[in-house]
Amino acid sequence: MNKNGFSLLEFLVYFMLLSFLATTIFSWLAHSHHTLKNRSRQATELLQLYAAHDVLVRDLRAAPALREHWKKIHTKELIWHVGNHDVGWRVEDKKLLRLEGRYDAEKQQWMKKTKSVVADKVAAFVCLCEQGNAAGYQVVERVDFEIQKNGAKKIKGAVTLKNRIAG
Repeated sequence: MNKNGFSLLEFLVYFMLLSFLATTIFSWLAHSHHTLKNRSRQATELLQLYAAHDVLVRDLRAAPALREHWKKIHTKELIWHVGNHDVGWRVEDKKLLRLEGRYDAEKQQWMKKTKSVVADKVAAFVCLCEQGNAAGYQVVERVDFEIQKNGAKKIKGAVTLKNRIAG
């Protein structure tokens, strides 16, 4: 620095240092924002899976144990009769659906239904039902299930119906 102020060389050095510092900070902020956005998306997807899990568990806890009240048991779809309507769960177009209404088991189709999308971007929905006999009746003893979204971990659940004979 001379008496008249900064020289052009000093100005260029300070400007380069400031530019490098600003670029480094901006790069770090952009990377942090990207990471935070990805983590937030993953957390939202995981919360959506847990919410779907909770709704399915709630429905299965209300499901009858008697096999005769179950209209369809398949690894990718469950339908049962409860009260005065039927409840079903399946994946369609990568969306986990909860169906409610009237299902005709002979025609294998819903006659009247209300669809609710419980989760989207679902990669897999698998159900396994353990069946047995209790007091001379065929019963669904337990339902195990897995739900997986694209790129997310699997959520597993199980509901035991064994001790509930009355439908």
